[in-house]
This record gives sequence, structure tokens and C-alpha cells, in this order.
Amino acid sequence: MRIMEEMERDLSISEQTARTKIYREIQEIRKLSEEDYTRLRKMTSKAERFYRVIEKAGGKEKIKHLSGISVDAITKLRKGELENLYRGLNAKEDIGEEGRICEVINEQSDT
Repeated sequence: MRIMEEMERDLSISEQTARTKIYREIQEIRKLSEEDYTRLRKMTSKAERFYRVIEKAGGKEKIKHLSGISVDAITKLRKGELENLYRGLNAKEDIGEEGRICEVINEQSDT
């Protein structure tokens, strides 16, 4: 990942500094407005959070159990709600509980 490369190249910079540097480079190359720059940061952050959720839940094989749930709904979950999601994914695999994960997510995003 480019962020890690930047941090290895200059050990004195933090992850946030490396991230900002990369975003600014993209902004200059693509001639992005401040609004587009902000949108890029938010989209990247959301993608990283989704990746971490899937990785912690068990990887790519768990994605099939999340059909019908938006990435937005997943990325808005709080810590306790994420723990319920992980338990639900594991229970679904163990007992073949169809659709229960969607119900859990939808219930939690309604609150």
C-alpha cells in the first residue's frame, strides 16, 4: 500500500501525514476541487472500514452472507453492532441461518 511505502521511506511521518500527502498528490494530478478531495477522503475511509469489517469477520467467504446489505449500512455500525454482525456471520455459517444478518443490520440502522 502506498501509505506504508511513504511511512517506510520517511520514518518520521505518521500514517495520517502520509495519507494527507497522497491525497494532495491525487488532488494535484487530477485537478480535484476541495469538494472532490473531501469526497475522495470519505470514500477511501469508508472502503477501508468495510475492508476491516470483512477481514475481521472472516474474509472474502463471508461477503456472500452480506448480500442485500449496503456498504453504507455496514460502515455506520457501532462497535457493539459490529460484534453482533460478527457473531451473526459465524452463527449463519454454523446453522445456515438465511437472511438473519440482513435483519440484524436493518434493525440496527433503523435505530
